[in-house]
Amino acid sequence: MAWGISRAFSKEVKQWISQSQEGDTVSLAELAPFSWNWVYTFDPYTAKAEMEKVLGCSGRELQETVSEGMVQLIFVEHDSAL
Repeated sequence: MAWGISRAFSKEVKQWISQSQEGDTVSLAELAPFSWNWVYTFDPYTAKAEMEKVLGCSGRELQETVSEGMVQLIFVEHDSAL
């Protein structure tokens, strides 16, 4: 995911968290202010090679997470990773 898109997504998530109350819900489409068709999730510590295999492409933006609490969300448009 390009850094600008990643920052925009993070900003939307942080803003929603700061304004939400317990029990509130939100759709991923509301938080992702860019064009995408699919989203893939990868568990903590998933190897970069495994992500590339699932996505069918490689990219320097793909990285293994470094914490048990981190989950990767990879947004894809038209069968190409952003």
